Amino acid sequence: MIDDMINGGVFGMIRSGKTTLARKLAWHYWRHKQQPALVLDPKNEWWPECCTVFRDVSPAGVEQFWAAVWSKENCVVICDEAAVTIQRDRDLVPVFTMLNGRRHRFVVCGHSGVDLLPVMRQQITHLFLFRQSIEAADVWRKEFADENISAAAGLNQFEYLLANRFKPAQKFMLTR
Repeated sequence: MIDDMINGGVFGMIRSGKTTLARKLAWHYWRHKQQPALVLDPKNEWWPECCTVFRDVSPAGVEQFWAAVWSKENCVVICDEAAVTIQRDRDLVPVFTMLNGRRHRFVVCGHSGVDLLPVMRQQITHLFLFRQSIEAADVWRKEFADENISAAAGLNQFEYLLANRFKPAQKFMLTR
């Protein structure tokens, strides 16, 4: 179900389970595909041992993270807190459009799809959507052309929808 993921998006309200799910994705790809993870995390969260975590979001720290990403191959690249780490930065469009050329999987986590430029949202192949406001869910409903995504506005804590570009969204429960 997720082994064909190129670019993943994990979005939802605070305390919904976004970072926990990102950790699970990192661990899954490590166990099943031997892909280590490179993580940009401004919140200083705990990550599994398969992750190399960059916590410095100063310009120099972010530059160091992206230099590591572009110098390696076959990793899971995770940017947590898109409002801080991506910031609709047009210079980061190649991350969404060309990172898979290095056989990386990219996962971006944030509160709302508006933290990304439209061209960035268009590159998301797998969307893990926790509870959203009606307006925020509508951004993704339109992007994925899937009416099922509207249900994200009524999800409980730790419930999420998994939407794929070519399949209808399905509801899951995050387990610890």
